[in-house]
Amino acid sequence: MKLGAKNRLFMGSEAAEQTNAIWYTLIESCRRRRLDPWKYLVWVFEELPKAKVTAETFSSHTPKAYAKSLSKPRLKKTA
Repeated sequence: MKLGAKNRLFMGSEAAEQTNAIWYTLIESCRRRRLDPWKYLVWVFEELPKAKVTAETFSSHTPKAYAKSLSKPRLKKTA
């Protein structure tokens, strides 16, 4: 595949659109709570492999749950 060529396999597919929507939602949810999205994602990818998958697993790894788990100050809101 040449540089700059479009990936026709995933371009405009419904699965790709849903995946993008999930990522944007997670990042914006972090921003609304004045959390650093990068730190949240690092935390999630470190914690999920250790977690036993139950009905509560994903609800305990949301940006809201992450914010509650922090004892240090969050990012300051800018402009």
